[in-house]
Amino acid sequence: MQAKIFAVLLILSLVHFSMAKKGAGLIIFRRTGNKIEYLLLKSIKKDNSWGPPKGGVEQSDANDFQAALREVQEETNYTESDLHIHRNKRFEKTPGPGKINVFWFAELKSGKSPKLSSEHTEFGWFDLKNALKMCANPAFQQLIKENEKKIKSNTL
Repeated sequence: MQAKIFAVLLILSLVHFSMAKKGAGLIIFRRTGNKIEYLLLKSIKKDNSWGPPKGGVEQSDANDFQAALREVQEETNYTESDLHIHRNKRFEKTPGPGKINVFWFAELKSGKSPKLSSEHTEFGWFDLKNALKMCANPAFQQLIKENEKKIKSNTL
């Protein structure tokens, strides 16, 4: 009997994991003098929360990275040629049960401003202290805190 219960629980957990909602995005930053600033977008949903450009991975996406590029282009109008993307560093975070978010860091190459989609009402460039205040997402906060020194020293 215990073996059957274990088998059922194992199957349920595997089904739950395979059905997890997956998101992908880029943490876009720029250098202004000796400061690093992070791009955050204000959502029209979720009580106007701020966060990095990201969205759901769709079946038509070749992989998570392509989903991140698609989402960034949809939400900011930035393309891969506008950014220096640190593709060798993939960060996977679990913000809650049944959710997985995948991020890469990307540096804006020029002074080009984002062109927002209808999903967002504002954008802002925030230093570490203010980015931590604006975006309440613990996974995002952890990523930028852990990598700020690496970004400043070009060792990301």
